Amino acid sequence: MHVYRFRVLCDGVDDFVREIEVGSQQTFLNFLYALYDCTTLERSGEVSFYISNIRWLKLKEIGLNERPAPKRYFEDDEELRADERRRKLPFILMTDAFLRDYIEDPHQRLILEHPGGEVRLFYIELLKISKSVDGVIYPRCVVSKGDLPVKVQYIAPVMPLKPAEKRSTNLLEELAKAQIPLVSDDETDAEEEDVDEEEDADSLVDDTEDDVDDESIGKDIEEMLEDDTFSKILAGESPEPKVRKQSGGRKPRAHHDDDDDLLGNLDEEEDSYGTETYGNDDDDFGSGFEISGGNNDDDDY
Repeated sequence: MHVYRFRVLCDGVDDFVREIEVGSQQTFLNFLYALYDCTTLERSGEVSFYISNIRWLKLKEIGLNERPAPKRYFEDDEELRADERRRKLPFILMTDAFLRDYIEDPHQRLILEHPGGEVRLFYIELLKISKSVDGVIYPRCVVSKGDLPVKVQYIAPVMPLKPAEKRSTNLLEELAKAQIPLVSDDETDAEEEDVDEEEDADSLVDDTEDDVDDESIGKDIEEMLEDDTFSKILAGESPEPKVRKQSGGRKPRAHHDDDDDLLGNLDEEEDSYGTETYGNDDDDFGSGFEISGGNNDDDDY
């Protein structure tokens, strides 16, 4: 059996290189599984090999499954034209396509279209044809360089749940953590008794305040009767107003209808007010000057 050695390159990934040996009597499905084993490609049902010429133009399609029905809607005219060209190509399933029937050139070129998670194109070229080696299982990968980039997908981070704290079933431990003082039954009973005693004492004080002796009331009435003002009020008489005592200076003015008498009284009050309150000016000046340590001589002053 002859063995075909193919070199596989990926469009857009410069450092990706695979060299795979496949027997001439094996199918394109064996070739696809060998590529899956040496790469991280996702297995998809729409994978197809294309027999191409030296200019990488597609001539025949070798698909994994039957062609799907044509789409009714296309994104643009270019996609519509590409679908029409594809459907004009001869089609065959991989399970029925043996490599020996489709290798027509010593440098045969193939295209693998893999529309998995991300559409990728692989350019495949035949390097050489040799005889199989006994004991070697085909297909096999003999050269592997570089890896296919993995499509980055954003995944929302999952926040870890905070583990619930284990509650202690021991009430004493919980009270100790909370620093709550413990109160015994005896202490609570004593506090209740103290509260009851305080309430009884308050009630006794209120009762004593409400109960007033008749004797104290009688004494208060006698004292009020002895007062002249109060006795006159009880008798229906008006009490006499108290006269304010004056220590000196102005005398109380009497009411007069005559204006002349009123003016004369005012003159007398001014004279008496000056003499009685402040005295003579000479005396005041002399006494004040002596107190300040001055001299009584008018000329020196």
